[in-house]
Amino acid sequence: MSGYTSVDGVPLLTAPYSGKLRAGLVFRVGSADETLAVHGITELVTRLALHHLDQPDFDYGVGVGADITQFQVQGPPEAVAGFLGGVCRALGDLPLHRLEAERELLYGESLHRSRGVNGDMALWRHGARDYGLGSYAPWGVRRVGADEVRRWAAEWFTSANASVWVAGDVPAGLSLPLAPGVRKPLPPQSSALPKTPAWFHGPSGGVVLDGVVSRSTAARLFTDVFERALYRELRQEGGISYAVSTDYSPYGAGSAMVTAFADALRENEGALAGAFVEVLRQLSKGRIDPADLDAARTKTLRALEHPDVEAGTLPSAAASVLTGYAFGSVAQVRAELAEVTVPDLAAVAGQVLETALLQVPFTGARVEVGFDAAPVASTARVTGRSVKSASGDGSVLAIGADGVSVLRGDSAATVYFKECAARLDFPDGARHFVGADGIIVRVEPTIFPVTPQDQADLAAAVAPELAVPMPARPADQIPRPGSGQPLPQRDRGRRRKIELAVTVAVMIVLTWLFIDSANAWTPADGEFTEKVILAEMIAALVAFLRAAVILWPRMQTGRW
Repeated sequence: MSGYTSVDGVPLLTAPYSGKLRAGLVFRVGSADETLAVHGITELVTRLALHHLDQPDFDYGVGVGADITQFQVQGPPEAVAGFLGGVCRALGDLPLHRLEAERELLYGESLHRSRGVNGDMALWRHGARDYGLGSYAPWGVRRVGADEVRRWAAEWFTSANASVWVAGDVPAGLSLPLAPGVRKPLPPQSSALPKTPAWFHGPSGGVVLDGVVSRSTAARLFTDVFERALYRELRQEGGISYAVSTDYSPYGAGSAMVTAFADALRENEGALAGAFVEVLRQLSKGRIDPADLDAARTKTLRALEHPDVEAGTLPSAAASVLTGYAFGSVAQVRAELAEVTVPDLAAVAGQVLETALLQVPFTGARVEVGFDAAPVASTARVTGRSVKSASGDGSVLAIGADGVSVLRGDSAATVYFKECAARLDFPDGARHFVGADGIIVRVEPTIFPVTPQDQADLAAAVAPELAVPMPARPADQIPRPGSGQPLPQRDRGRRRKIELAVTVAVMIVLTWLFIDSANAWTPADGEFTEKVILAEMIAALVAFLRAAVILWPRMQTGRW
């Protein structure tokens, strides 16, 4: 970067650029600063702020991340200056008459967005709060009103909470008329995982792993080396994956998230997870090909030779001004690249492995020893009025003074009202309580015949600002007894354990009878005795096969 000044109190970063003028206006706000009950409000503000633009003849866009929001523009100097100034003015006077239309557009579009292969990772790592909200639809935009949107813009989109960058010459007359405010700290990074490394079941198609590392040049190089090792082991040598990819992205101020993915055909999914994790384990032990490090280093150094490399770093540098991260110059990065060693990469691999979250397919992927299952149920349950399920499956809804649970056997899904992130209210009377840990308790009147008093108690159980009105559901999406739609916490572990114990006991008895009868048999016993012994043998074999069928999913997935 060749310059670091300010415009109207907003830090300005500049660098030379050979192409058409580019610029960005950055704010320290994102989805992680929201709550589930207002999730989507930041993007809603940005849409309203851009409404005044009417098919301009220059390129522009906006992106809302976990903790950074950035408006970008490319075009003639006067267009760039006009865009940045216009956005600032609009943020101070949002066209709230457009709120209803933009709300519906945003929510509707979110239903069709592809969240990618790692779309559920944030939810499982963090729950329904801060950095986990990126996994959720913007339900909150259905609830927020004009006053709340106005307050959000006034609190977060201020000159003290912004930075601006320009790739090229600063356009004449650039003005950023933002309201004053305060610099906002980064949100906390909560955890819904009692322990890592951890795993959970996801969709078929491949394996995803992410891990938290210290932000560094060594970690960037490791990400490249990790991809090379995965490609070699899983595709070239193992032949169980066609495409592998890795990614390195900032995660808070001093941390980064390393993410890796490998695809697989269904018949190869059983072997993929183990082979995938084994590659990471070997890297963490220092078994790294020095040629991979040299190749990754050369690739990065070559990218730094581009004449516009400093301009390319401006968006990240401007974000770092707001997050407090000491963003290194190109010269510093070059020096750090030269010093990275194989032990440095092994240390990064160890960080990834220690903090890893692994998504494996439902279809028989084996989970490696050392990875704990991420929680799918609650450890606590509330006491209070009980409502039996109309489905006849043994599940019970418990409505207590402090929370609500759905119980089935020894499994529970519980949301305490004080820890409720949002309650989704449907026109058909259903209420879905979403806990901060990501557990959802679905109170469906068609399944649990609650009374009007129960409904009134549940309606008053959480603060009004947590109640999110949801659109009407199609009839085929409303659960009904015997419809086959899954209820919360379909946990059959206890039943399977009991069935296995009984089956093994029967098998042992039948095997003992068969052996005892066979040893005592003589030709004089006759044909009937032979048939009895044969029946005992067949029955023991059937019991053995049944025990194997019950035990097989446990051996494959680590769960009952």
